[in-house]
Amino acid sequence: MIAESKARGIDTALPTYTRTLVAEALAAGHGHDSYARLVEHFSRG
Repeated sequence: MIAESKARGIDTALPTYTRTLVAEALAAGHGHDSYARLVEHFSRG
């Protein structure tokens, strides 16, 4: 999504930020948690 957005000249700030938050949540060991846990992590980002 990010690569395609860049190729079309679309701002990639939101998907890049989201990808970073998800990567941080995974690195913190929350990969097997529910989506609600990811939302909780987003609120801290």
